[in-house]
Amino acid sequence: QPRYLMGVGEPLDLVDAVTCGVDLFDCVIPTRHGRNGLAYTWAGRLNLRHAAYVADPRPLDPGCPCDTCRTYSRMYIRHLFQVGELLGLRLLSFHNLWFYSTLMSRLKQAIEGKEPSLLPLRSQLAASYQPTMEGIAG
Repeated sequence: QPRYLMGVGEPLDLVDAVTCGVDLFDCVIPTRHGRNGLAYTWAGRLNLRHAAYVADPRPLDPGCPCDTCRTYSRMYIRHLFQVGELLGLRLLSFHNLWFYSTLMSRLKQAIEGKEPSLLPLRSQLAASYQPTMEGIAG
């Protein structure tokens, strides 16, 4: 019988939940945070509303192949948020969904034995993300 976890969606929490046997997730974090200027990357979260990105020509996540990262810079997406252009919300939501889809694919590969274990992925995420669920991974 599948185990379902609702409302939990930070990257490190998802890895910990899978480690505990959770199979299904339902969360608005990727799109809600995208609509508020927050991007998820393998190096951590980026809040594009911050002035640090006003002249940053890099993609959100340099290694990401999504259309947002291949086409738009951090400074342009920040500009879209500053002027209230809805395209910014869509671009970050799209990127975040791509990030989460990639994360879930990597989790699946680890479960199927195509990656050594979940530990390297968890270590990579732990360097940039903090868990928000206390005690999920014993």
